[in-house]
Amino acid sequence: MNPARYIHTVTGERAPVTFTSGKRDRTWASTGSHNVLLEGLPSRVKVSLVGHIARASYRMSWEGSADIEEGDRITYSGSKYLLHEVTDDTTRPTGAYKTGILARVPD
Repeated sequence: MNPARYIHTVTGERAPVTFTSGKRDRTWASTGSHNVLLEGLPSRVKVSLVGHIARASYRMSWEGSADIEEGDRITYSGSKYLLHEVTDDTTRPTGAYKTGILARVPD
C-alpha cells in the first residue's frame, strides 16, 4: 500500500490487563497519534459482520511498524472505536501494512 494514502490521523490507547490481589484491572494508556487509511465498510460487509463485530464502521489500514494492536481503542473524529480482526500483509512490494475493523464504542 502506498504510504501516501495514510491521510487520516487517529489516536490510540491500549489497556493491558493486570491482576492485583486477584482483581482484574485495565487502565487505558496512550500509544500516540498515527497516520492511517480509513474506509467506510460497504453494507454487504457490515451484514456479514453482524453478531461477530457489533457496530462495525470502518476498515483501517496502517504501516506495519506503527504501534497499533488488536484490542486497542482508537479515537477518530471525536468518536471512540475498538480495533478487531487485525490481519498482517507483509507481501506487498510497497511495504508491509496491517488492516483491521473498527467498531464504534457505545457512548
